[in-house]
Amino acid sequence: MHQESHHGYRVTIEPSSQRIRVLSQGKTVADSSRSLVMHETRLPPVFYFPKDDVAMDLLVRSDHRTHCPFKGNASFWSLKIGDKTIENAAWSYEHPYDEASHLHDHVAFDWHSVDAWLAEDEDITDQPRELAPAKPNQFINWLMDDACKAKTTKQLVASLTEALTAAGVPLWRLRLFIRTLNPQLFATLFTWQRGIDGIAEFQTSHEAMYEPRFTDSPIVYILNGEGGVRRKLEGENPELDFPVLKDLLEKGATDYVAMPLRFSDGQINILMLVSDQPGGFSTEHLGQIFEVLPNLSRLLEAYAQRASALSLLQTYIGTDAGQRVMDGLVKRGDGENLHAVIWFSDLRGSTQLAALLPREAYLAALNQYFDRRN
Repeated sequence: MHQESHHGYRVTIEPSSQRIRVLSQGKTVADSSRSLVMHETRLPPVFYFPKDDVAMDLLVRSDHRTHCPFKGNASFWSLKIGDKTIENAAWSYEHPYDEASHLHDHVAFDWHSVDAWLAEDEDITDQPRELAPAKPNQFINWLMDDACKAKTTKQLVASLTEALTAAGVPLWRLRLFIRTLNPQLFATLFTWQRGIDGIAEFQTSHEAMYEPRFTDSPIVYILNGEGGVRRKLEGENPELDFPVLKDLLEKGATDYVAMPLRFSDGQINILMLVSDQPGGFSTEHLGQIFEVLPNLSRLLEAYAQRASALSLLQTYIGTDAGQRVMDGLVKRGDGENLHAVIWFSDLRGSTQLAALLPREAYLAALNQYFDRRN
């Protein structure tokens, strides 16, 4: 069975020595003497049952997906018994990574989404055992101290890469993909690469997202809610199902990880890590990064919301006025004297065009007109 043990993060998967049963609303939803138990640092144990030992007729597949950088993408099921449905009560790694290959064709249940857990007829519902405490996550202090000092997303990315490299994470490139609420821009990418000074910032338009460099990339796969991507690029015949992986392999990359970052409204953003060191990223490194992603997402969301607000204000009321509103000039009477020209411009026959043309054609004509005015 799989076991990776570190002082800072540990994952073990081993056969359970007991018969384990899961009950919900008087029905047995799983009953097995062949279950696997996974222990993961700072988390309760998780029992994985062979599908043959699960009442699969009570499970309804949902659209929910999650990602683990060392187990893979988890598909979820809701538990439906009679008129009651418990959303996303069970999950399975249908295509697990090599490190978790034993979990294939197994289903796990959330401890608190069912009524009872029995081990050899002994109730263990309120006794989820955990691994012995490991040393504290080394990135917690960074989140509490240095990360909060950043004033922009670019500064936060710079601080994050410093923390990762100082902790010994074998990082060659880090890229952050953040969605943008802007009528012209779809997203902003922030890139750090070893040997290159500073953080590069690149903005991509809505139209660019239909180009092959994006449609054939892990970005679109993750934005569609399919989970994350982990590809080991060492050894014979590595999986190169995205063109970017071939490019990275040719540059000497050994490991590629792309993890979804979810904002509170469900918006998906992406953190991409690349290593060029033998063996790539360890379970300890990825585990500790994975643990702090929710908190990192909240920080990034705060910066993204401010950037979106400023972008929308500058788009609809002007660059200078938008910045002044963001700086606090919002109450009645705030303002200053400006020398300005007010220019009214009209598109001849626009009312008739609106009546005759389909909506898409009319909007295209307006966009062409506005482009000529800029």
